Amino acid sequence: MGLGLPEGLECLILYRCPALKFVAEGLFKHAHIRKLNIWDCSSLKLCSSHKDCLPTPIESFEVMRVKKMELPRLISSEQMQLYSSLSSLDISNDVGLVSFHLGVLLKLRSLRFSSCENLGSIYIPEGRGIAAQNGLMSLYKLTINNCLKLEYVVREGLPAPNLEELSFYHCENLKSLPSGMYTQSHTSLLFES
Repeated sequence: MGLGLPEGLECLILYRCPALKFVAEGLFKHAHIRKLNIWDCSSLKLCSSHKDCLPTPIESFEVMRVKKMELPRLISSEQMQLYSSLSSLDISNDVGLVSFHLGVLLKLRSLRFSSCENLGSIYIPEGRGIAAQNGLMSLYKLTINNCLKLEYVVREGLPAPNLEELSFYHCENLKSLPSGMYTQSHTSLLFES
């Protein structure tokens, strides 16, 4: 019998654990965590492989001030199924995040990047992932602030017809908005540098 989390556990918060270096592979295997928050765990390496990297079916994932975070690359169709329930993703103060792939997060309702100093692009690879084919129908809120190296957010167009709120704060290198953004109707559209 391996060491793991209680089966009924739905929320896990790791807060100010600077000595925590990794989460054991298989830790989430039997738990039913729907919400995972990781704050101020400066040495944490979340995953060494894609297997059992995040709990499934996870709905809300928030990462704040985790300097060595290695996010899983959610690309394969096998992995798509694992994270298909993710509806809220909030990543703050992540220096390792250079680009972010939106192609498989179909139920994502809210997406926020804050102070990700090396984030240069948010993209959907051409022809890869269901989002490239069917769109991000559930996405209603996208907030990006203090991502100083960000240049592009889905250059080819953000397939999010139900997007209600789009906010960019202090993204000094943002060169353009996704094509087609001005033809969609939004409840709120905010740009500030």
